Amino acid sequence: MTVNHRKYRSIIIITSFAVLILFPALNDFFHIVNDIKSFENKKLSEKPELDINHLDPFPRAFEKYYDEHFNLRSLLVKNYNILHYKAFGQLPQAPTYVSTSNNDWRFDIGKSTIPSSDQSQNKNEKNVKSDPSDQSQRMINEIPTSTNVLIGKKGWLFMTGNEIDATCGKFHFTQDELEKIKTELLFRVKYLQKSNTQFYFFPVPVKSSVHSNKLPDHIVHYSNQTWGEQLLSYLKNSEIKTINLYGRTLLSPKGETYYSMDNHWNSLGAFMASNKVLNRIHQDFPEVNSHKISEYKITYDFRNFGNVQSMAVGIDPTLDTVYIFTPLQGAKSIEVTPKGYPCTPGFPYCWDFEKRREVQGSNRPKILIISDSFGEYIFPFLAEEFSTSVKIFDSWQYGLNKEIIDAEKPDIVILMALEANLKHMLNTTSDSLYSTIK
Repeated sequence: MTVNHRKYRSIIIITSFAVLILFPALNDFFHIVNDIKSFENKKLSEKPELDINHLDPFPRAFEKYYDEHFNLRSLLVKNYNILHYKAFGQLPQAPTYVSTSNNDWRFDIGKSTIPSSDQSQNKNEKNVKSDPSDQSQRMINEIPTSTNVLIGKKGWLFMTGNEIDATCGKFHFTQDELEKIKTELLFRVKYLQKSNTQFYFFPVPVKSSVHSNKLPDHIVHYSNQTWGEQLLSYLKNSEIKTINLYGRTLLSPKGETYYSMDNHWNSLGAFMASNKVLNRIHQDFPEVNSHKISEYKITYDFRNFGNVQSMAVGIDPTLDTVYIFTPLQGAKSIEVTPKGYPCTPGFPYCWDFEKRREVQGSNRPKILIISDSFGEYIFPFLAEEFSTSVKIFDSWQYGLNKEIIDAEKPDIVILMALEANLKHMLNTTSDSLYSTIK
């Protein structure tokens, strides 16, 4: 090889390396390659403010922000997942931070003791100016867990992190956590009793808790109780009216009650859950009744996508059955225009914050439902039995929503929370109002 050849080769290598290193920055200005739409179902971090008087939290907060916003992130993550799956037959498990003490941090793979980031809207998230002495607790609320995907039997896909941990009973509630949630729920019972309003609470089982037979055989169970079952057991014999959807409640001979490509229940699962809820309410409100499946015409469609499948890039999707319930006598409730209550700050789905349905001319009770995304499918079934039905999706905070309660004056308030998100309730207490209840 001549001297000129070596010179040109060195120039090409150096230039190529420099272009590769600088490409993300160049792409920011020239848009040579467009990034794909993010497939992660979560609220991305906001750019933190630099406060010269409180510098300690800034580096980690900015690192989190940059990790979620760097150029071509979604495209690179997608192709990495495809490569990893083709090479090893499984999707990568990203590391997450777990706090073991006030000042000790370690890496854990695919595990977490905190709410999963696709739904975390912790009220402390934006408070980067908090006391440095509280940094460990604050950062455990800020650092996201990766929403990884577990490939189950027959092509079923499951979210890992808190969903699998909830099913397997890992990182169970501590005694203090159970008591804190119980105290909050008891407060809501007594607060609502002042206006003669009944309060009901139920955790929604995650998909892996209902269809555990679709999990791979290597999954280890740490307890015979899921997170939701543990909490329901602790609340038993209290003044809190709970509804239990565990056991065989959400299993049906007519088919699967959750989507294989999504982490949500389908209309069949929502229908079965709604009957369990309505049967419990019937004990206090005899005019409220559950529904027979024979009252509906059920048609079928199919789909091959879902929120979990969108994260499992490189995996060939399977077909899911879509159950379409049409009341034979026509729906009694109709969707009406929301009143326009202020959306929770930072909530990425404000269009879904408030939903309303009414049965014209009905004098039946009014109901307010505080829920997450699982409220979407169950809401139309429940709304058939009430004069006015309002559903609030408060960004996974599961708060009291006092202003809305005061404005709506419902006869019934339901709090339903996905069991993987139950620990969010530890951060959304109404303790400032506790003194109003004797």
